[in-house]
Amino acid sequence: MFPCVAGTKKPATPNGFKDASRDPAQIDAWWAEDPNFNVAFSPAAADQAVIDIDGVEGEQALAALELEHGLLPPSKIVRTPRGGRHLYFAGVVRPTQGTDKRGLGPKIDTRGEGSYCLLAPSRVGAGEYRLEQDRPLAPLPAWVGEVIESRRHAVERTAVPVELDLPGNVARARNTLKSMVARGDVAIEGQMGDNKTFVTACQMRELGVSEDVCLDIMLEIFNPACEPPWEADALAVKVSSAY
Repeated sequence: MFPCVAGTKKPATPNGFKDASRDPAQIDAWWAEDPNFNVAFSPAAADQAVIDIDGVEGEQALAALELEHGLLPPSKIVRTPRGGRHLYFAGVVRPTQGTDKRGLGPKIDTRGEGSYCLLAPSRVGAGEYRLEQDRPLAPLPAWVGEVIESRRHAVERTAVPVELDLPGNVARARNTLKSMVARGDVAIEGQMGDNKTFVTACQMRELGVSEDVCLDIMLEIFNPACEPPWEADALAVKVSSAY
């Protein structure tokens, strides 16, 4: 596990989930620094996979998947602050976002390799993560990974190769960020700022800039307008996830 800033999903360590530890002395030291830190963990490091269902749209998308592929087995469930659900399974899954065509569906995220999620009793805004059903972890059904891989390959087959960091690409990316900032379309804590930052990095990727250039221009243009701004290392983790 590792700490996140109290009341947020923002890592409180320089390298985010990469700093996660099983050492009790390190864990004690973190929470001695601030007992109000939220608690996060890296699912893949614990051989776990988390499916994040967000609201009615996410539940409907999951129901459609289960109708086609079979029901998810009963397993551990955590209720999220906004009324969604984290479904825990034994196994490893590729991280995806519900806004990405490579994912399971709208409003369904997955957390596994190269990602993290908060644990109960962490708090975000006025709500908290709450253990709803404490069951032994069921194995992650194979169809979950198969659906993600099939959709990822479908997107890659239809993608047009783009030469990265051409002057026009960089200019478009910079202008896009400037327009977003001008209309207040930035990451705001408590208003899904975490997801907003990830989606913005995805937009930069689609505009044909490399990960390094994306990070540079987001630090220059996007980040100062966020409330609060990201630490550079934390923003780099978000950009890396998008790429």
